[in-house]
Amino acid sequence: DSMYSIWQTGTVSAGQQYKLYKRAYTKALMLCRPKVGWVYNCYATRSQLDDLDGTYRLLHSDGTLGPEIGKIGLAMGEAVTLIRTGDTPPPDTAAPIISGIKVGNVASSSAVISWLTDEVATGTIEYGPTTSYGLSTPAPNPATSQEVTLLGLSGGTTYHYRVTAMDAAGNRSVSADGTFTTQPSSSGGSPSPTGYIRHWAALGPFNFADGAGHNTDYIGETTIRPSVGDTTAGKTWIDYACFADQLDLAAIFKPSDYAVAYLNVYVYSDRARTCQLRIGIDDAGKAFLNGALVCNIPAYRPSDPDANIADVTLQAGWNQLLVKAENLTVAWTLYARFTDMSGNIIPELTYRVDQATPVEIGAAKITVTISVDKTTAKVGEQLVYTVTYTNSGTAPANSAIVRADVDPHVRFVSATNGGVYDAEANVVRWNVGTVAPGASSSVQYTVVVK
Repeated sequence: DSMYSIWQTGTVSAGQQYKLYKRAYTKALMLCRPKVGWVYNCYATRSQLDDLDGTYRLLHSDGTLGPEIGKIGLAMGEAVTLIRTGDTPPPDTAAPIISGIKVGNVASSSAVISWLTDEVATGTIEYGPTTSYGLSTPAPNPATSQEVTLLGLSGGTTYHYRVTAMDAAGNRSVSADGTFTTQPSSSGGSPSPTGYIRHWAALGPFNFADGAGHNTDYIGETTIRPSVGDTTAGKTWIDYACFADQLDLAAIFKPSDYAVAYLNVYVYSDRARTCQLRIGIDDAGKAFLNGALVCNIPAYRPSDPDANIADVTLQAGWNQLLVKAENLTVAWTLYARFTDMSGNIIPELTYRVDQATPVEIGAAKITVTISVDKTTAKVGEQLVYTVTYTNSGTAPANSAIVRADVDPHVRFVSATNGGVYDAEANVVRWNVGTVAPGASSSVQYTVVVK
């Protein structure tokens, strides 16, 4: 059995500070024993209480008074002062102590700053290109741990910042000046050494408290081609860069519970290649490549690296990867990368987060022409048809199938290049695989006039 108590050798005294520690329960020494359902803890031994003259109360670090000696509610390790009942608490003149300032997730247009205070306090980040600052963003609520996301920053710019904190008594403290430099604009750069994509255009959060987020299209998922700064569904695409392989979406999107966000990046491949898209999302989501759904993750799970693998084809030139990330509660994270079919990174790939210079997402365009070797023929004579197909688009046509309708006045005899005749539909089909942009080829089939 165990309990909490204020503990020191000797006696407790008015005006002194004590901290709450966990201590093994010993009936002879403790004032009282915690019971199931109590929100209080013992704070002194019976012998220590006997040494006090009169009754006492606790003065918490935030200036509030606790009850008289007896059952009290304290947080583990909280500092309190013992004062005599009826005495006026001394005024709070101590300003909050600011510590643990951190700058993270610095992108071209955003950054996240967090800090701690030794007491509950409001907080504000002042920032700007000089020590005159000029801009400010407040923390959402009074607390001892704060985090603020700065948006609308300029790319490739050094910013000065400082933290201000104020407690309930109006005591104010200001941190020293700090600096950070945003990422250059309009570039996705290279991925991490392990191939994970760390730089995205991001949009959100969208609320899905109704539970229908996975199947709700909030932005036009198969057709949108966004850039940083664009507005979609009333929200602005921001530049999000992370210095770890695992993206922490909860750090930039608030609220993060029951929420959906989108991340977009443009991928340049030096040639058409079959490869793998490897994704891990906490909790669920989808991935679209060049407007086509290539990975569907409906089950809610942790974001293990490479948890979901989809075989995909990157076209020569620019490609678009759009990821939809959904979160229920707590952690909201993402891993994403392209690898070859053996799981190795592809160093030839480069990335952009916007279209500051035109990023053309190509499309295949197959045209088919049919010619015949004779203009007239008698019953029983053969005719040879030539089917020519051409990809006049800017992207490969993958798994292409060419078909030719057979005239009902002739009888099918044969086809070249593995063509298959469907007697019921009276058509010939060829599975020609991938047709590269600008490529052209021909197949033939032979018939006899009835």
